Amino acid sequence: MKINIKTLLIVVGALAVLLVVTKLYKAPKSEKTLKTDILELDSAKIAGIYIYPKGSLTDPLKISWSGGDYKVSKNDKAYDADKKAVQQLLNEILAIKSQGLASKNKAKWRDFDVTDSLGIRVKVLKNDDEVLQEFIVGKFTYEQGNSSNPYGGISGTSYVRLADEDEIYTVKGFLVFSFNRDINSFRNKLLIEAVSANINKITLTYPLDSGFVLTKNNNAWTLNMTKTDSVAVQSYLSMLSTKSAEEFYDEPLTSLPTHTLKIEGAGMAAIEITAYPLPDGNYAIKSTLNPKAVFKTLPSGLFADLFKSKNYFVK
Repeated sequence: MKINIKTLLIVVGALAVLLVVTKLYKAPKSEKTLKTDILELDSAKIAGIYIYPKGSLTDPLKISWSGGDYKVSKNDKAYDADKKAVQQLLNEILAIKSQGLASKNKAKWRDFDVTDSLGIRVKVLKNDDEVLQEFIVGKFTYEQGNSSNPYGGISGTSYVRLADEDEIYTVKGFLVFSFNRDINSFRNKLLIEAVSANINKITLTYPLDSGFVLTKNNNAWTLNMTKTDSVAVQSYLSMLSTKSAEEFYDEPLTSLPTHTLKIEGAGMAAIEITAYPLPDGNYAIKSTLNPKAVFKTLPSGLFADLFKSKNYFVK
């Protein structure tokens, strides 16, 4: 059977038009379904993050920053925040990308813990009154890592819903662990931060005048004019370069300090650490570098790291 060239051209042209029309009508829907940037945020415009615990639309954990002043608050209690912890959380928010859609059905919200009563609500703010983005973090699933991975490892998928959408997105990682944290996770725990090479004098004041002074002269350290163990001193200086605490103590201090550590050096403000005995046998620790915070330590913990004996340095 002979094929009419004119008819063939008409059929080909019709198919081409149909293909173009199909793309025009389906592309927007497909693009929306497969979008990866579910949070459209400009980091320069973000000034705060509110995190609402599961099942609550009140009393959020509030994190804010302005002019380098980082704060964290909850239930009318406000503290200085750890800049690094806040920045890490912000980076995690900015890195949220969709891997796909778990569902577009509102009836599935409960299955993925993205309802108001089951999910963790997060608000990213420009200021106290203007919300840039609001989303809900739901449950996660995990899979054992590839056996070829020398570190073993576990991979995970989290489920996220934008507050004004029905769609449930899949996101790589375990987001619930980033947002389900208490206020102390974001408080400033810093005690000491210094360049160890610049430190040239350390004064330790103990009860009964048992303290001593470490002094650096011509790159050599002495203790009350006695030669020291260079390895021990360098280990101590390395520890002093960056030291943070773990546990906060928010009760009033009822005792006087019994131990003091003063760190001095070239091009740095002096840092002073004081230790207060507590009724339970532990110690409270304060630092002039973080004056609004008080920490708690066992005698064998942070306290022992900071307040060394003479025998540690002179052997």
